[in-house]
Amino acid sequence: MSGFVRSVSAVIIAACLVAATPALAQAAIDPELRRLAGMHAASTYALGANDTCDLFKQGELRALDVLARATGEALEVDAGPGTSDRVNRYSSGFEEWKGCPTKAAAPDAWRHIHNAKILASALIAAPAMMSRDPATCEIEGEGRAYDRKVWQIAADVKAAEYRSSARHAEFEALQSYFAGQVDDECAYGRRHSIIMQAAFDFIRQIDQGIIMRNFYAPHMPADQTIVLGPGAVPIPEEHFFWRSRRGDFVASETPVNFGVYRISGKGDKKAISAVIVPLSAGAPAGFLFISKQGKWSARLDRDVRVLSLDMGGGQFVPFDRVMPKPVAGEPTAYVFELSDANRALLDRLKASTQIGLQYQDNERRWASFAALTRNQAAEPLRMVDIRTALAWVNSPAADVGKE
Repeated sequence: MSGFVRSVSAVIIAACLVAATPALAQAAIDPELRRLAGMHAASTYALGANDTCDLFKQGELRALDVLARATGEALEVDAGPGTSDRVNRYSSGFEEWKGCPTKAAAPDAWRHIHNAKILASALIAAPAMMSRDPATCEIEGEGRAYDRKVWQIAADVKAAEYRSSARHAEFEALQSYFAGQVDDECAYGRRHSIIMQAAFDFIRQIDQGIIMRNFYAPHMPADQTIVLGPGAVPIPEEHFFWRSRRGDFVASETPVNFGVYRISGKGDKKAISAVIVPLSAGAPAGFLFISKQGKWSARLDRDVRVLSLDMGGGQFVPFDRVMPKPVAGEPTAYVFELSDANRALLDRLKASTQIGLQYQDNERRWASFAALTRNQAAEPLRMVDIRTALAWVNSPAADVGKE
């Protein structure tokens, strides 16, 4: 994708150039490179801002990530190694958005965010406008293709956001340009599109993330009846309706090996999760959860007599067993929760304390799980990791809304 974001009119990209570094914006260089740099600066700034202030939804974040990576790669090819690093404004966004400033207090910071949002919105709306048949091109990483009517769902929502905006013409021109990029992606190689990832993620979150078989089935191939598929969200259904996920494609200054989510909707929802990796074949497995308010729970696929957190030094914090609630057609899940008193014990632990998990089987034998992780990386989970993750989950939020 080294030719990404070329031949776009200066009028369309002008709003994005304000996010570029002053030196590059004024340099007497190829105007196409300046536009490329403007998009890279705008998208990386927004990703940094979102890390410290909850600003964007899932599809918009994926769009910004796609744009940041593509423009960064193109800058490296067209302007030389190290160019993308010099233009990257992730750190600026991260610092300027600490505490979520108001529009009155930081008008320039808000202008950068709105510039990034129009790019993300146009990228999301692009697949519906592509000239090729979208059903002949798969979403990169998803292995599936959809009818144009599915992509139109995202395009209609985004078009409505800009219909009465002074930037409506910019939005439509950007949508048309990015649609051409999708056509180019789908014309070569395996006919996969990275740009489609953004619209796909956005569609999954529409209407509070409710994905309805009957709604999508008429617009999809007969052998596919749901939007969400294996691998689309690698953590359990508790985390399906997330706005941001730390790590993976969502930029973060603190890499994590467990799931950390800003969840859509109100209430105290599960926001942190780790995979409970079995020690051996046939041993219990499941998930450890922590809610936004710091409530700990676990869900196993097999029953155990006792489940306890192992905090080292002979210190164990037991869970209370919760009777499972059978669900028709689903396997039984065995649920455990920490009492308020035991949660208070965790608050007094040192930040460096490593967290393990032990269980007692029905024959009263004790065993440890292999790891608490997300990708079976087997790195130790520490209290400082949990506390940092909870702080990120509960970061202040700002409603970007319409410009």
